[in-house]
Amino acid sequence: MAADGGVVSLLIPAAASGSGIDRRNLVAEYHQTNHPYLNHGVEWDIRKAIKSGEHLVISAIPHYGNSDSGIPTDVEYNYGTVEDGRMKHRVITQSPTGGSARGSADCPRW
Repeated sequence: MAADGGVVSLLIPAAASGSGIDRRNLVAEYHQTNHPYLNHGVEWDIRKAIKSGEHLVISAIPHYGNSDSGIPTDVEYNYGTVEDGRMKHRVITQSPTGGSARGSADCPRW
């Protein structure tokens, strides 16, 4: 568990070779955001592409809107497959009581 009731998560999922020991890939997230928005949304979509043998381009950027917290207010994901050249965009907004997601129509909501 992280400070503020959060969990420590990987920005780039392990399925996409994201490191669980590289501090640049670790971020604090609220549990209510990690499940379902990440685990059943963006991360699920990335895992599905990898299992299909596709090659991915992934960018994950945490945005810290509250200087008093070590937990980002938003995590922005841009990712896509090399094979089709299309990029997906998803911004996950989080708070201690839950979250929301917005972005491209082809990106899973959860």
